[in-house]
Amino acid sequence: MEGLISIILTVLFYLGKFSLALVFLFSFVDKILNKEKHLISFKAYRILTERLVYIGFYLVLLFEVLIFCNLLLGRINIFTVVIFSSALLIFSIAVTKNIVLGNTDQSCGCGGILENSVLHWGIVFRNFFLIMVISLLFKLENDNILYIINFWEKLLIFSLSICLLLTIMIKKEIGKIIIKRNNILKYLY
Repeated sequence: MEGLISIILTVLFYLGKFSLALVFLFSFVDKILNKEKHLISFKAYRILTERLVYIGFYLVLLFEVLIFCNLLLGRINIFTVVIFSSALLIFSIAVTKNIVLGNTDQSCGCGGILENSVLHWGIVFRNFFLIMVISLLFKLENDNILYIINFWEKLLIFSLSICLLLTIMIKKEIGKIIIKRNNILKYLY
């Protein structure tokens, strides 16, 4: 029974590790491809001065690349957990401040699969959930209870991570289509 639990934990560990790596990769790519849109989102938080917005934007890009590389290519170390948690905590504070002040009609600026067109408490809860996930992955990796798996097994789990994220992205897009359809139907009836 212990062997089965270790196998399940190993699969869940790599699924979580690869999924988080891909989330940060997608976010990084989205920020690069839509730089102006994300800079507008950063400015809309009204926390940083005009000059600091650009510095903050590039720091976020650097953090996303570091987190992606460390999750995909290396071990989850305390450095990764601290950068990951700090970045999400800073964004959570910024989102909370804007929600409390009523400035919710703006993009969160997360990019990629995490992007939201309005600020809401779900973003804050999601960020704290992701911090718990990275902390759990760090603990699992450092408790030496995981099986050592070969390249092909990792590739299979990586493929499952891609399928999981694509499913989430498709569900998100279908939700947007349904909302638009409902808005159109309001005007027709």
